[in-house]
Amino acid sequence: MADAIIAAANELNGLDGKSALVIVCDAEDVGSTVQIAATSIKEAFTEQLCTYPILLGDGSGGRVFWINWPQFGGGYGFAVNANDLIDGQQMADYVSKIFVVEAMDSDGDGVVDKAALV
Repeated sequence: MADAIIAAANELNGLDGKSALVIVCDAEDVGSTVQIAATSIKEAFTEQLCTYPILLGDGSGGRVFWINWPQFGGGYGFAVNANDLIDGQQMADYVSKIFVVEAMDSDGDGVVDKAALV
């Protein structure tokens, strides 16, 4: 898993804007190298990166790791159990929360803020 996190960091390097990193893992044999990799990607991308770990299974080692994920992988994003994404609507909601950004119209004039700046 550490290698995958490092590879993701290499892919994200140089990109502008915000990015999402979805990690699917049972986290049973997670050692300090994963924690170091997660901490380094968090520090490298600060507010640009949100991480979304999906936990497979219900092993206690995995649960402990995901509970502590914010201190390693970033406070942005959220962790879920794969069992909570089995239903099609649950998965659709999950994807929307991560990738669909609502257009902001802070003054309620019907023109999204981004367009009003042009």
